[in-house]
Order: sequence, then structure tokens, then C-alpha cells
Amino acid sequence: MQKNKAFIKRQAEEPRLLGGTGNSRDKGRATSLFWSAKRLFSDPLTHFLIIGFIIFSTITALSPDENEAVIIVDDAAILTYIQYRSKAFDEESAWAAYRNLSADEKTTLVNDYAREEALYREAKKLGFENGDYIIRQRLIQKLDFIAEAGSIPPSPDVAEMLEFYTNNSDEFSEPERASFTHIFFSKDGSSYNNALVRARAALSVIERAETMQDGSEYGDRFLYQSRYTNRTHDQIVDMLGPKAAELIFSPEASINQWVGPVTSHHGVHLIFISSRRAQMTEPFEAVQDIVEDRMRREEIAKRKADYIRQIVTNYQIKTKLSPLHDAGFTE
Repeated sequence: MQKNKAFIKRQAEEPRLLGGTGNSRDKGRATSLFWSAKRLFSDPLTHFLIIGFIIFSTITALSPDENEAVIIVDDAAILTYIQYRSKAFDEESAWAAYRNLSADEKTTLVNDYAREEALYREAKKLGFENGDYIIRQRLIQKLDFIAEAGSIPPSPDVAEMLEFYTNNSDEFSEPERASFTHIFFSKDGSSYNNALVRARAALSVIERAETMQDGSEYGDRFLYQSRYTNRTHDQIVDMLGPKAAELIFSPEASINQWVGPVTSHHGVHLIFISSRRAQMTEPFEAVQDIVEDRMRREEIAKRKADYIRQIVTNYQIKTKLSPLHDAGFTE
């Protein structure tokens, strides 16, 4: 019995004597690797190689590529630069301006372009354009300009222009105009009563006169003019208000006769109409160039709108507004 127990004990100890179990061997290898790595990372040479690799990687990441580090100032670049600086997009004028520069001025121009290009590339690399609303609007404007430049239609023929002219004759008419003199009576604050009494009394005196009088001695000094020549309805509205304009162009208001009184935001007026001309439609020959320009502008606007609409349809629009905003909530 004791012999069997001793045999079993030796059998249990033999694996440890021979190198241990499988788990023990794995632990031994891990321990060996740990100490080897510790010795490696404790080596100053390893530290130097790691630091050198980090510095090299950082410089490589931050340094521009070979093409990005080269600014080429060629004819196309300098021509575009001149046009944008002068805000005059005419290639021939830009080249003429460049040729007239002295050698020093040309060198300065090239240096200015290179400086601007370098700063532009650096700003792009740093992502300054992201989230900038001004840059966003500028990009939209450029696309809008491209859309308009690509929408230039051919010139319309005479038959098309005549049809357009006939259908839009009011837009090619000379507006009604009038020439007149007025006598002004200032109001008292917001009250027109006293001014109206004075105006009616002056009108009675003037009408009894055998000859036309300017009537200036009856009124007050006006802030602007007392005589106006060939003024349109809209111009008279701006000066004396809508009531005066309506009276001046009324068929009931006789030419070469004092009419009124009429009120305005200035006060009260008596008006002598010296001439009045009805609206006149200009003959086609006189406005043919204007008709052609209008037609081309309208066609360009239509084509550009179609182009932009096509771009927008390429995108799916998803609205995710909160209920408050969607309902037009205001505080």
C-alpha cells in the first residue's frame, strides 16, 4: 500500500521535473518575452529610433507634396489674377495692362500672386473654408456665374423681336410727362386749414388777373423747386405726392390754367400746368436694340433657372425641423 502511494507521488512530480505541464510552459515563454521586451525598450538606441520615426512621420504629414509645394506662375494664372484684381474680365485689356508694366512692377505682381496662392493653399490645408458662410456664398456665386455664362442664347431674329415687342408694347413706351409751376402754402403742424384758406384766396385773385402770374408773392418758400419740366407721374408722386400727380394728369385739369388747391405731406399747392404729353409707344425701329437685349436677358434667366433646378433635383431634401419651428413658432 505504501509502495503504491510512493509510486503515485513520483508520477505526479515527474512533469515538473521534465519541464512542467503545457500551461506552465506557456507561462514561461510569456515571462521570457516580457523580460526581452523590457530590455529592448530600456535600450537608449531603441528610444532614439522611436523618436526619430515619430518626427519623420510628423514632418511627412505636415509637409506639402512636391506638386503642392510648387507655385507655377504661368500666363493663364497671371491673366486671371489681373482680371480679378481689376474686377474687369477682359483678356485683351488684362494683357495690355500687363505689357505696360515695368520690369519691377511685373516682379511685384508675380510676388503678390505667389504670396496669395501660398496663403490660399495653407488656409485650405488647415480647413479654414469649412463652415465659413462667406466662402460658401462665394462658391455659390461662382457656380451661378458659370450657369449664366453657359446659358447665352443665340440672337433672336427680327420676327421674334417684333412678336415680343407687340406682346410687351407697354414696356417700350415713353411715359406721360408734364411741365408745371406750383405755389406752396405751408401747413401749421398737422393742420391744413389755414393753408387751404390762404390757397383759395390766392387762387381767386390770380384767376381775376388778365395775364398769367407766377403767384410766388402769394405763397411760402418751398424746400425744393417751384418749376418742373417734363416730369413723369412717378417723379411727381415722389416730389408732391399722389394727389398732385393725379390732378396734373387728370383730363379735367386744363392746360395753361391754375388748378387746386391740393394737399401733400409738405402742405398745400396751387398748380399751373404749362404742358402735358400722353404716354407714347416708341416705334420698333427706335427700340429694336432694347428689345433684343430684353429677350436675351429673359432667355438667359430661364436657362440658368433650368440649370440650377436640374442641380437641385439631384439631391434628396429631408426636412427635420422641430414641431415648434415647423409651425412657425415665435416668442
